[in-house]
Amino acid sequence: MENKKIKIAYCVSGLAGGVCNVIANYMKYMPDDYAVDIITQNITSEKYRESYEKLGFNIVLVPSKSESILGNICALYKLMQSQKYDIVHAHMTLTNFFPLFVAGLCGIKIRVSHSHMAGKITIKSKLLSFLSCKVATDYFACGENAGKYLYGCREFQIINNAIELDKYSPNAETRKIQRNKLGINEETTVLGHVGRFTYQKNHERIIDIFGKFNKINPDSVLLLVGGGEKYQEITRIVSEKKLKDKVIFTGIIDDVYNVIQVMDLFLLPSFYEDYVWRL
Repeated sequence: MENKKIKIAYCVSGLAGGVCNVIANYMKYMPDDYAVDIITQNITSEKYRESYEKLGFNIVLVPSKSESILGNICALYKLMQSQKYDIVHAHMTLTNFFPLFVAGLCGIKIRVSHSHMAGKITIKSKLLSFLSCKVATDYFACGENAGKYLYGCREFQIINNAIELDKYSPNAETRKIQRNKLGINEETTVLGHVGRFTYQKNHERIIDIFGKFNKINPDSVLLLVGGGEKYQEITRIVSEKKLKDKVIFTGIIDDVYNVIQVMDLFLLPSFYEDYVWRL
C-alpha cells in the first residue's frame, strides 16, 4: 500500500521571488513524500505560477486581507477544513497570525511561524508578534535579527535561506553571453538589483544612486531584475530622470543566476531586511 504523503500548506503574501524561491530551493532536495500547497493572496505573474507548478506545487489563491480580512479568514478555514493539512507553515512575518489562527481552529497540530525580515518595532508590530506567537507551535527565522523582531526573547530556530551555490559561481563565459544578450559592452560598468518592485526594496534610492554614478561614469548602465506593484511607477521615474537609455528592466526571469553574472556592483538600499539570499 502506498504511503500517505505529508500535506504541507505554505502561506505567503504573494507569489513572487524571495520567500517562494527559498521554499522551492529547499523542496527540490526533499524526499518525495510531501504534498505541497502554496496558499497566496496574490499572483504577481503567471511565470511564477508556472515555475512553481513545474516543481509539483499546487497553487491556491485566497482573497487578500487588504480586500477583506473576513473573506480571507473564511477562505482559509474552508480550505484547511477540506484539505486536512498536517503542517501549516506561514511565511508572512507579522501577519503569520491569520493563517496559523485558522489552522488552530481546524485542529492542525504543527503550525510554523517563519520570520523573513527585521523592521521597525511599533505598537502594531508588537501586537501582531504577540498574536503570532500565541497560535504558533514552532518559531523559525531566516536570521538572528528577524527572529528577535518577531519573537523577542523567545527561543527560535534559524533556517538559512539556502541557494544552489554552483549556479552563482563566477563564470566568465556566462558573463560574456549574458552581456551580449542584453547589448552591454564588456567595458561598461553594470550596477544591478534583484528584487520585487515594492516599497520595501526602495527602488527610488537605487535610481538616485545610479543617476549620480552615471554622471561620474557615463559608460555605465543599471540592470533591474524583477516585477511587482511599483514596476510602472519606477519606469516612469526612470523616464522623468532621462535615464531610459541607461536602465534595463528584465522583468520576471527564471535564470537570475545567469543574469547576475553581468553585474559589477550590486545595490540593496532596502528600508528593512535581515538575511538576504541575494547577497
